[in-house]
Amino acid sequence: NNVTVKGNVKAFASYAIANAKVKYRVMQQPHFYCWWLNRQTKELSSGSLVTDADGNFEINFTPEKPKDMIIGWRANVYSYIVTADVTQQNGETQKGDMTFSVGDKALFVNATISDMIEKSGKLAIPVSSETINGERVSTIVSYTFFRLEESGKYIESNNDFDSLKVKSKVTAGTVNVPENKIQVDTRKWESGVYRLVLTAKDKFGAEVKSEYNFVLFAKTDKKPAYKTYEWYSTEKTECESGENA
Repeated sequence: NNVTVKGNVKAFASYAIANAKVKYRVMQQPHFYCWWLNRQTKELSSGSLVTDADGNFEINFTPEKPKDMIIGWRANVYSYIVTADVTQQNGETQKGDMTFSVGDKALFVNATISDMIEKSGKLAIPVSSETINGERVSTIVSYTFFRLEESGKYIESNNDFDSLKVKSKVTAGTVNVPENKIQVDTRKWESGVYRLVLTAKDKFGAEVKSEYNFVLFAKTDKKPAYKTYEWYSTEKTECESGENA
């Protein structure tokens, strides 16, 4: 769909400036949550125009739909940066900009969860939901924990967890966010690699989804939680003044 960005030019004394020259640029870049969109920032449109008698102007452009869109649960969301450089008839200049996002999803659901978790007690996972333009909203999020199969191959980085198949479903539920956290007791779970899947509905009824892989282990384990060339964990990386790390 076509997008219209409306602007208004005023002097510092708050009166409208007519017949000011406006040079504009429209840039596209992947949304900062969409790390899987490995694309560079690029210019979509540029040009110049003149403000009307009330100091108003409009910039029209069509967001570009990538030919190689990601298919699956991962969203295709891009941020657009519109900049306008204004030159008044007396030579004085002003500059303004705005950023907004457009995509095939209208919502993100996010969890704050560590890559390595010791199963020493109950796990409390903060979950948030926000629109693609960064507005925090309340919603009901469904969650499911899956135990992942071992591939038999050595795993060199956490990115390799994405290729592991689901072995079994461990537990599931719903949580109202941001009021509540996901609460699970992992003490009786097997050590290994797990996947947390979050799903919710955006305001258009479309399903949005997020996935998080993590390793669950115990200090008393006799071997690493997965097949790896090296295994280590940090017990305490944050501390107050006077405490030992």
